[in-house]
Amino acid sequence: MASKAGFLFIVAPALAAGQFAAYVFYSTVALVLGRLGAFGLSDQLVLEIRGQAEFARRYHPLYRGLFLAALVLYVAGVASGSAAGRTIALCSALIAGAVLEGALRSVWPSRYEQLLNGPPVLFLLLVAVVPSASAVDLLALYGGAILVFQAWLAARSGFWSRRVEGDLISIRELVAICRRGFAKMIAEMTLLLNMRGLILWPKLLGGGLASDSLSMALAIGEAVSTLPMVVVNRNFARYASAAVATRRAVLEALLVVVLMGAAGLVVVAGWELVPARITSRLTAVDLAWALLLFGAVTAYYDLRYLAWTRTPGTWRFTGWQSGFFIVQGIIVAWLDQPVILMAVSLLATGMVLGWIMWSFRSGAPRPGGSGCAS
Repeated sequence: MASKAGFLFIVAPALAAGQFAAYVFYSTVALVLGRLGAFGLSDQLVLEIRGQAEFARRYHPLYRGLFLAALVLYVAGVASGSAAGRTIALCSALIAGAVLEGALRSVWPSRYEQLLNGPPVLFLLLVAVVPSASAVDLLALYGGAILVFQAWLAARSGFWSRRVEGDLISIRELVAICRRGFAKMIAEMTLLLNMRGLILWPKLLGGGLASDSLSMALAIGEAVSTLPMVVVNRNFARYASAAVATRRAVLEALLVVVLMGAAGLVVVAGWELVPARITSRLTAVDLAWALLLFGAVTAYYDLRYLAWTRTPGTWRFTGWQSGFFIVQGIIVAWLDQPVILMAVSLLATGMVLGWIMWSFRSGAPRPGGSGCAS
């Protein structure tokens, strides 16, 4: 989180007007395409491996092949110098990590956290060393940071070893796993669309990019949410391999919403202490609503992971998420800029709290339970 904060509070304010919003937009497109290309393997492999290291070794050659393919696409995308080429370069780096993510988060959750949090640290160092005045330069640097850190962590975890133990994953098995993970891929993609909907909708509706203030608020809210997401990701591995009391899990999700909402109030109260180079690009109100929004998103992640390990269905989640993305589009089209983030945050939080209350009373969350759509 510290590295993301360093980028957002030191590097981003120094960019030319509109460049940060452009970077967030292109990186969002890369993330969405990356979710599609990964076929839900990051989530599905947790349920396939279920914490057993010997099962994880079957996927080592697959990761090596994906990484080398991503490296070729990355070099070609960077060489093109275009926004589209460098978006593809970043996307290829994200797809390559799907198998590595699934294995690490199941067997070594702490290393999975390193995989999530390491690239932003390296990215910040690269930005400090390499001149980067535009959004497309930042895309290339971030994609490079992801690939370098992946290679290092994969080597540390034995993924580059040629030693074979047991049967390797066959093409037929891989296709079957991808088919099982397809629904989770769609669910992850639609959830990402919800998290970045306010970035995408202005462009989809034929307008310009979202404002720097809105883009920065959402980026900071997402960065802060990485702290509770550490617990959420560990919970997913725990839910998949052990019995967990439902009501305790629901109370933990409620605590996330409360803490992120409190963080928003603290931001508004202490905004006068924030340096002018930041307040000139970002409003306290936008940031406070963004923190609340990502509190709801994080709580939803936890409850959804709990439900995934207890019920096989994911399509009702996908339906709610798709519906909420469309609602965001309606809000962007009809409301004025200052109240858009407030409306989305309140609606998302209300729906999450409603699902938490229902889950606590009924004892077990289920797909489509009370309609969380963050």
